[in-house]
Amino acid sequence: MKQKRRLIVCGLLLYLCVGMIGIFITSYGADKQTEETTTEYISTISDIIVTGSEENPVFQIYTQEYDHWWSVPESIIQYMGVPDHLKIGDRIIVKVENVDKEVMDEAAFIRIVSLRRDKEVIFSLDDYNKYTGIGMDDARLGMLTCAIISFGAFLYYSKLLERIKSKRK
Repeated sequence: MKQKRRLIVCGLLLYLCVGMIGIFITSYGADKQTEETTTEYISTISDIIVTGSEENPVFQIYTQEYDHWWSVPESIIQYMGVPDHLKIGDRIIVKVENVDKEVMDEAAFIRIVSLRRDKEVIFSLDDYNKYTGIGMDDARLGMLTCAIISFGAFLYYSKLLERIKSKRK
């Protein structure tokens, strides 16, 4: 029974390690958005909500043209502040990561990677990449650390299982 439990733990550790590496790899492009990896939308603000706490506000924009919320990333709010000078009726130009139309239609909110109003840039693609990168560095380090620790534990448990098998023979 103990060996079966150790085998399950070994499998879970390997699963955790592979999962963390997968998340690490997919998060690598989050702060490397370009004109080619984004799509621009022009719309009119019909509602603005700010939720969350004073330390961690969530700023979302609803528009007349699209049936979902446009979400300003936390990293932008953290470093540049809430874009509170926007108002209902403003025409805005947002850029978002390229996504399929089906995904966009089903999403509750879409993360904005650039926002401007007429000729006023509220935050640019460069701002997004810079401030998202700052936030992602710690997350990436944490994921990589977790992957290394879980892989080390996996190796330890797999060696332990090998020793138990060899003692039984």
